[in-house]
Amino acid sequence: MATLGLKERLLAAPWLVGTHITLTDPAVSAVLSRAGFDFVLLEADNTESSYTTLRNHLATLRSGGLPALVRGSIICEYHINRVLELGPEGIILPGINTAAEAERAVSMTLYPPEGTRRFNPLRSVAYKIEEAYELALGENQRLCRIIQLDTAESLRNIAEIAEVERVDGFFFAPSSFIRPDGRPEALYGPDTEELISRAAEMLRQKRIPYGVSLLKTGPGVLDFWLKLGACIFAVGFDAGYIAGGARENLISLKSQLPRLTEHPQN
Repeated sequence: MATLGLKERLLAAPWLVGTHITLTDPAVSAVLSRAGFDFVLLEADNTESSYTTLRNHLATLRSGGLPALVRGSIICEYHINRVLELGPEGIILPGINTAAEAERAVSMTLYPPEGTRRFNPLRSVAYKIEEAYELALGENQRLCRIIQLDTAESLRNIAEIAEVERVDGFFFAPSSFIRPDGRPEALYGPDTEELISRAAEMLRQKRIPYGVSLLKTGPGVLDFWLKLGACIFAVGFDAGYIAGGARENLISLKSQLPRLTEHPQN
């Protein structure tokens, strides 16, 4: 069970290790909440997850005591408000390229007078069983806000983006990066790698927590990010675990079949 909120754990723990949930069945959350991760990253981007799907995952994870981040799909008040109303521990804000865009996105996560979040809280403040206004103010403090760095432009503007108030950390999303020349195929080419390294060093000097979202890790990938000082890792995903387990069992079975047919059982 988590003893600290996700925001506090970012500052208290040397590393946080989580995983991605992309499938819709909350049974996935029930299983992964007992696997030992520090958090899960619920995908609202590039998946078929609806708000109802997110609600069911979050309820299951909450009962298992595991904090959840939701990666939003678009920066607009309607979407951000609906995601936050479901009560996640934090939100990842994608597609941020400038400080002005970051300020606008963060404002959408804050109740007035600090921001522009719509004030009609239900689930996020316990269905108004307690005083909604006081709980809403606490929500401004509790929520963990993470900016996703997913374009070359965001990496070039990281110094200005990092100055935006109420940002608790940054997530590199290398699978979304494009090179400065617009080509996506050379993820760790020298030009892109230089941008990543400069951005990571700037965040490290400012002591701002940052991490990386990786669906899988090939040789040297974790070493690359550890050397850059990353402390938050979202690695692997639910469908990948199913596929990997299925392949492992199938390979094991096929390797034993010749021996079994040589010595048939009566």
